[in-house]
Amino acid sequence: EQATAVLHRLTVPVCPVTLGQRAAFGDSGALGQTALEFDPHGRSAEEIRQLYKYTCSILENTAYSISDKSTSLETDYGQESRSRRSAR
Repeated sequence: EQATAVLHRLTVPVCPVTLGQRAAFGDSGALGQTALEFDPHGRSAEEIRQLYKYTCSILENTAYSISDKSTSLETDYGQESRSRRSAR
């Protein structure tokens, strides 16, 4: 909570979802499972679902800007590669 408060004061975005220290996380890992597989209706599974939803919403909001940048980078890189080949 203290770290979150400091980050908020610095205007650093902080994920609102927290993962508790739940036995299901350790128990599921020991069995080679995720918390969702181990106890799909438990609190740990719900925390993971909420984290997943939050992460997806962040990625959806940035997907367009990332794809625009990657397209221009690919174009720039392709032009650079062609110029290098022409110089040979």
